[in-house]
Amino acid sequence: HSDKVSQANAVIDEMRAKLELKLFENAKLFFHLQEYRAAVVAFNNVIKDFPGTQYTEESQFFIIKSWYLYASKSVWSKQIERFSQVKESYQQFIIDYPDSKYKNEAKIMYNNAVKQIDKLITNN
Repeated sequence: HSDKVSQANAVIDEMRAKLELKLFENAKLFFHLQEYRAAVVAFNNVIKDFPGTQYTEESQFFIIKSWYLYASKSVWSKQIERFSQVKESYQQFIIDYPDSKYKNEAKIMYNNAVKQIDKLITNN
């Protein structure tokens, strides 16, 4: 009886891992298709649906990058709000992953977002 339970648990774990990977890959697909808003939602779902997933750090980084690219391509009236999302996402990311391999690229996007916000505020 306990043998069947452990087999069932192993299958469940395997299926969860496959689903986790599939959701992460779908989120990356949205990103590569330049559907940045959808990518943000999808990466947040990976983090929410699979707490402690191995993809959390990379998902958080892609959230920053998605907001950054989305803001960069937005009409100016929406840019302050969207660049502010870059700042918020970066601040959480750097708390969670201060030694991340993505921290330098994330910091560049953060700094550029801050400059863009300052420029937009000054010009309005």
